Amino acid sequence: LKQNAPRLAAAPRFTPRAHRPGHAPAGRPSNLRAMVAQAASGGGDGGTRSTTPLPAVWVILGPPGSGKGTYAAHLASRFGLLHISTGDLARKAVQDPQHADLKKPMEAGELLPDSAIVALLQERLAAP
Repeated sequence: LKQNAPRLAAAPRFTPRAHRPGHAPAGRPSNLRAMVAQAASGGGDGGTRSTTPLPAVWVILGPPGSGKGTYAAHLASRFGLLHISTGDLARKAVQDPQHADLKKPMEAGELLPDSAIVALLQERLAAP
């Protein structure tokens, strides 16, 4: 290590406005962990049931390898939700001759067209 090397200041971490202190809607927690904990406890008013219903659909986004599937599996088991992964749907679809056109872009590591992902989701949501 060089003794005289300049020290780099850590870049400030971006925090969306809704997650900054003082920017959460009144009576609502300001971050996802607090929201999940509040929902699991039945609300934030001493354990009584919250009158705010949980969303019917939760979408978890993030880069590859960020833990989306792991986190979704925990949430699905905790709250009795259905876990649908578009990546899993696409990997299963390429094995079906009906979706043979998806195999080439997937093997090349390309993103699938939105129309293909929407069609796969519609198929899955229509299934029992």
